[in-house]
Amino acid sequence: MALRLLACVVGVSLGAIGCVADDGRTVRPPGGGNGTPGDGGAGDVDGGAGDGGTSGLSGTICVVDDLTDLRACPAVNLRADVLVEDADGTVSTRSDAGGEFALDVAGPTVTLRLAADDTLLQETLVDVSVGAGIEALTMGRTELEDTLLLVGSAPGVSVVVVEVVDEAGEPVPGAVVSISGGSDVAVAYDTPGGDFDALAGVTGPRGLAFIAGAVPGTRAVSADDGSIDGTDTIACEDDVVTFARVVAR
Repeated sequence: MALRLLACVVGVSLGAIGCVADDGRTVRPPGGGNGTPGDGGAGDVDGGAGDGGTSGLSGTICVVDDLTDLRACPAVNLRADVLVEDADGTVSTRSDAGGEFALDVAGPTVTLRLAADDTLLQETLVDVSVGAGIEALTMGRTELEDTLLLVGSAPGVSVVVVEVVDEAGEPVPGAVVSISGGSDVAVAYDTPGGDFDALAGVTGPRGLAFIAGAVPGTRAVSADDGSIDGTDTIACEDDVVTFARVVAR
């Protein structure tokens, strides 16, 4: 089942353009996030911006409409007024009418929290490298609930969407994905048909895994295809989707 209404943030670090989906992830909302689209746009940063040790991070919110295809980012009208902040909510801003935003954060890496106050979009967490392009994902709450039902879970649990790639950034099919602390239901994997299926047993053509009911806290997500493997350390929270990118070497 293709997840609809996913958003991806195409990030740019002051002067450098990139997309961490190929190293990052994304967000968006249709005026989502409580507020008037366009208010608090790019450069309108709240919190401790400007303190010593911070770095500029800028990006554009775009919407991905298929959870089994994290590389696609079709333009839709759900990218304005999206709340973007660091994981602790110390520094925050909102995307402008065109989906652009700017945030001062402490590098070299930071965990972004997206759409925390949105009633239509799902709150998400994604780690990004400051100074590199990013792609941060989020999705509609209804679409997430549909996928949770598909894999035999329920709303409100911690969810992790894992992308397994090699050192060249290409998807790694045939990998077994696991998470420390376990999960409520079996790990589901992408299939050639565009669904997530626990019976698949390994990542499909796009190297994706969907973990529902992960234990909240700091967790290690691992992937192994028998010849290369990798691990990513992430934060898991109830009713939050964390996007993890495991580089297998």
